[in-house]
Amino acid sequence: AGGSSIFVMNPTDVVKTQMQAAADSKTMGGVTRQVWQQEGLKGFWRGAQPNIARCFIGNACEIGCYDQFKTTITAKGWVSDGPLAHFAASGGAGVVSALFSTPVDVVKTRLMNAAGGNKDAIQYKGVIDCFINMPRKEGIGSLYKGFWPLAVRKVAWTVVFFLVNEQALKVIRGSYS
Repeated sequence: AGGSSIFVMNPTDVVKTQMQAAADSKTMGGVTRQVWQQEGLKGFWRGAQPNIARCFIGNACEIGCYDQFKTTITAKGWVSDGPLAHFAASGGAGVVSALFSTPVDVVKTRLMNAAGGNKDAIQYKGVIDCFINMPRKEGIGSLYKGFWPLAVRKVAWTVVFFLVNEQALKVIRGSYS
């Protein structure tokens, strides 16, 4: 469901990305016309592959790491299964998610920004070309541009999500486990 919704809504992400990256004031209509005229319908799905991959990578890291971190924290007796364990495990899961999804997010943004032959954007042939040539030309750190804001967002999201989820499960089950 998540991948499908991202695919369907990708055109809005392409337009938003170009509007945000523009040095001048681009309008939604102007960006839409430019992409349509240069690439047709296909241009609105630039960056869809890494956009969907980012979703799957982020979710896999968040869910998998949360469970592993929570199990480790409680099994080692560092804290009991409760809000503190949930907070620590979800914060760790958010950081791991950001570490693995940021490079894909940056590639997605680069490809979306290049849609419609955007003259202000570096043009790449596709996902692989972008993943290879960004580090070659700009260094490996280029794949982590925007890491800190993304990490803050992901940690905040995972902490809120898993704390609320665990509290809901406690109400339903009568305990955390």
